Amino acid sequence: LGVPRLREIINVAKKIKTPSLSVYLKPEVNKKKELAKSVQCALEYTTLRSVTHATEVWYDPDPMGTIIQEDLEIVRSYYEMPDEDIDPDKISPWLLHIELNREMMVDKKLSMADIANKINREFDGDLSCIYSDDNVDKLILRLRIITDEASRGEILDESAEDEVFVKKIESNMLVEMSLRGILDIKKVFIKEVKVNKFDVNDGFKEHEEWMLDTEGVNLLAVMCHEDVDATRTTSNHLTEVIEVLGIEAVHRALFDELRAVMSFNGSYVNYRHLVVLCDTMTYRGHLMAITRHTINRN
Repeated sequence: LGVPRLREIINVAKKIKTPSLSVYLKPEVNKKKELAKSVQCALEYTTLRSVTHATEVWYDPDPMGTIIQEDLEIVRSYYEMPDEDIDPDKISPWLLHIELNREMMVDKKLSMADIANKINREFDGDLSCIYSDDNVDKLILRLRIITDEASRGEILDESAEDEVFVKKIESNMLVEMSLRGILDIKKVFIKEVKVNKFDVNDGFKEHEEWMLDTEGVNLLAVMCHEDVDATRTTSNHLTEVIEVLGIEAVHRALFDELRAVMSFNGSYVNYRHLVVLCDTMTYRGHLMAITRHTINRN
């Protein structure tokens, strides 16, 4: 808030310091914190890195068993009832071993099956993925590359290549693999607010509801979520508002942002002054910054 924010608004900055959305929820969701929390999980952009505790690359030559003692149970129970028939000769001896962070998994409401399905969809059968139960002590994912024509003669050269390849997959998955959420919404915070609602019999009544604040903006994608009340959701990034909702909406957003900055330090500015400023900035059908290049040209 204060002068830096005022300068951002007046100059119509393309990149703002703290882009954020105020996300209001539909009446059936905003009363209960658990429901609001599930929307929070659905909006927050979650990558594999954010739920990973540790990753290791192992040379583990027996695909049907393992040299890692604590994983024996997982591998045995998987091969008793495998999901698909894979020829053990085609499976690479190099293993990518990922341990996940249980607290983060619970917080983001993710299950092991969700993650494994996502990996299988991304790599489309090129990786063999074995995972532990959701209720064991350590949450483990075991990934191996499946090669097509692994003739025994070439195995030595290939295994060296496989090691490099597994390491590439590891770094790529951690950075790029999204598990859920909306791109650019880095964090979502939940809070309770007091809102005035109009009732025909009682007039204006104050009531409490849960809402979300985000770090990062992606207005269109957030408004499309089924539990979000698109009529009340706002963005503090004016350029985004004009792209998504048009000139009238940005006129209103501009006024609200200016008023929030002005009234923050307790000073009162008459409505008409602010509206004349907003009108001047929007009357041409696009956002005109109040700088020497724009308003002085006029």
